[in-house]
Formats: sequence, C-alpha cells, structure tokens
Amino acid sequence: MAEEIQPTTLLDKIISAEHEREQAEFVPSFLLRALLEAINQREQEVISRRHGLGGKKKETLEAIGGSFRVTRERIRQIENTALRHLRDSEAYQPVAERMDQALGRILDAHGGVMEENHLMSEALNHLSGLDLEAPYVIFFIRALGSELVHEVPESEHFKAGWRLSHKDTAFPHAHIQELKSIFNTIETPLMFDDIVEIVNKGQFYINYQHEINNDVIGAHLKLGKDFSQNPFGQWGLVSWKTITPKRMGDKIFLVLKKHGQPLHYREITDQINECNFDHKKAHAPTVHNELILDDRYVLVGRGIYALKDWGFEPGIVADVIDRVLDEVGGVLTREEIIQRVLDRRVVKRGTIYLALADKKRFAHTPDGQYSKVGSASA
Repeated sequence: MAEEIQPTTLLDKIISAEHEREQAEFVPSFLLRALLEAINQREQEVISRRHGLGGKKKETLEAIGGSFRVTRERIRQIENTALRHLRDSEAYQPVAERMDQALGRILDAHGGVMEENHLMSEALNHLSGLDLEAPYVIFFIRALGSELVHEVPESEHFKAGWRLSHKDTAFPHAHIQELKSIFNTIETPLMFDDIVEIVNKGQFYINYQHEINNDVIGAHLKLGKDFSQNPFGQWGLVSWKTITPKRMGDKIFLVLKKHGQPLHYREITDQINECNFDHKKAHAPTVHNELILDDRYVLVGRGIYALKDWGFEPGIVADVIDRVLDEVGGVLTREEIIQRVLDRRVVKRGTIYLALADKKRFAHTPDGQYSKVGSASA
C-alpha cells in the first residue's frame, strides 16, 4: 500500500529524530539576515525592497529608483552587484548548504517536485510567520541561485513550483494524468484517504510503487493544475461546481450535500460564509431567493430546505398526506401517516394532526385509520 515510510531500525529512528531537530531549527530569515551583513546598507535596502524581505512589500526598480533619485537601471546595477557580493562572501557557502539541505530533504520526501505554496508550508510549518519567512526562501532559490533546487514554471498541467535538480517532471506528469483519469471515472469529489485507496488498487501503482507514497500523492494533487480542494476537504477537478462553486445556487448545493440533512435558509447562509468559497459574503435574502427559484431545492418546513434528490416533497402537509395515501391504496393509521410524512417533510407532529383533522379532505374510520374524502376507502 502507498503509505508514509516510517523509520524501522534504531539507526533510522536516530537519523529521523536528527532530521526533525534540524528542521525545527530551520529559520530562513535568521540565515539570510546573517548573510546580508556581507553587503552595505544601501545594497541591503535595495535587496530587501526588491524581494519583499523583512515584511516589506516587493517593489519595482522604478519605485526604488524614485526614492533614491536614481534611474531604474542604476537600481538594477546595485541589485546585481549586491547579489554577486553575497555569492562571493565567506558566509554564503554554509548558508547555501543549510538552505539546500532543508529544502532538498522536503522535496525528496514528496517525490522531488512540489507546488510552491506546498513547499513553503512544509518547510516553514514549525514557524508562526510563514508569510514573513517564505520570501527569504524564494530569494535564496531564485535570486541567489540554489544549486539543488530548480524552478518549475507554471504550465498547462503544473502550478508554479520547485524541483530537485536531478529530478525531472516526467513522473509527476504521468501521475497527475492518472489522478485526473480517476476523477473523470468516479465523477465525484473524494477525500484524500479514498484517493489513496483507489491509487493503491490501480495498475499505475503496481508499475511505480517504489516512487509512490501518501506524501507523493498529496504533493501531486497540489501540483496538478486541474485539481483543487473544496472547503470540506474533498478533492476533485477544479472545473467541478462541487469543488469551486461560483454561483450562489452551487454554493447552496455543496453546503446541503455536505450537511446531509435539511437546513433553514439562514443556517445555509451562515455555512456559506463560514466556508468562504470566494471571499464574497452571502446574504440571507439572496440565499432564500435562490432556494425558491432553483428546482434542485424543495421547501420542507418553515424556511427549511432540502435537496429534491433526497426524496423530500413540496406542498403543504395536507398535499403530502394525499400523496402518501394514494401510494398505499388509500388507507393508513395515523401513526403510519405521520412517519411517512416526516420522511418527506420537516414538520412537527402537531402540524400533521391538524392537517388530518380537516374533515373536508380526510375521513377518520372507526378502526382508527384515515383515507381521502371521496375515495373508495372513505
């Protein structure tokens, strides 16, 4: 089975513990700030502003040049000189080795190729300020030029990412196509464990089992441009409405589908806003209006809606009782009617009692059963 590789021997456990300790001590800003001491103050400011270091916003050559009252070309020269000085400094080699070691270990554990945000998350998950630390990592790889970690540009199949220098993208591409084929076959969102189970049973895993584990599967799901994860943790194709819903009706559908039972339209609104699908706030009147207009939903109680696919029925309670009696040939006890109505509507028992008390629609037989007025059973 595809699974995370656990250390088995005592030596493995010692090495694993050492790696964990080194990773916990990996603080890119600390390493790179020490390196930046090798250049003068003006060069440090240009580098920091150009690459968004130290919490600064990344700036253009023009913007920096304007504040220094020099041309953009002069700022470019200062930046290039600073980078050369950093690479030539005595501090560079130990810093580069430490950065490559930390990043290379993570990339290797995930198959050698990772989407950029995924790599940053794995490398920096032990630190609280990921947004502050990530620019230092990107600066090292891209600007200073890591010998071990190379860029994977965004393409038709890949999100932008990074790879080990000795790894190409052939295997990730093949695996991503296999995962896409799985989604096209299943045609429904899947939890990660379900994906792993399906992968384990396929011919692709048999052919490449020495290269596949849970971390690799997860990395390729994040790397593949056709994949995304909905707010409920399910994976699928980014084109699916159940993965990236855009219209209000689709957001309602996903919330109800996940919840698995009828909800009041205000609860549906709250769930949509909690999920924060596209950072657009939902408003209860808009949600209610969509529920009324979209035939995928049915009113099953006072302000309470369900998916029509669940078998719930529209109409007042008396109409539902009519259909229940028609289905069984005309006669049922009160309790039988109540249970069948509750299977189709979200109402109180008292509401059903009141509907059955309507003598213009329902007849109560001496043996305690009910039928429709005017039916052969009445």
